[in-house]
Amino acid sequence: MDALGGKEAIEEPDVASLPYLQSVVKEALRLHPVGPIMLPHQAVEDNLEIGGYAVPKGSTVIFNDWAIMRDPSVSERPDEFVPERWFLNGAAEIDFRGKDFEFIPFGSGRDVSWHADGGARRAMHAGIAAACV
Repeated sequence: MDALGGKEAIEEPDVASLPYLQSVVKEALRLHPVGPIMLPHQAVEDNLEIGGYAVPKGSTVIFNDWAIMRDPSVSERPDEFVPERWFLNGAAEIDFRGKDFEFIPFGSGRDVSWHADGGARRAMHAGIAAACV
C-alpha cells in the first residue's frame, strides 16, 4: 500500500492517512449502528419540539438511531453501502462523537466519547485494514 510507505502492517497512527478506510468504517456504522435504538434521554428544556411534536420538559425520549442514519432526506441512496458519500460536501469532517445527528452510531450525549474515542473505533479500523492487506 502506497499510503503506508511500504510497510506491511497497518498501525493505529496510519489510519489518519487512510481516508478511504475511515469512510468504509463510517459507512459500515451508518448502515449497522452499534445499537439501533439509543439509550433514553430526558428532555431538559421547555418548548422542545422533535419531529413536529411538542415534548414537555422532563419527558423521556428514545431515538431510533438506525432510522435516523437511513433517512432519505439526509442521505442519497440510504440503504446502499456507498463509502464515497463521506467525501462529499464536508462529510469527511463528521465524526463519531455524536455532534452531527445524521451520523450517531454510538449514540449521543455525555458517554458517547468513551465509545467513539475508545477501543471500539480503533478495533474497527485495525480489523478492516488487516483484512485488506
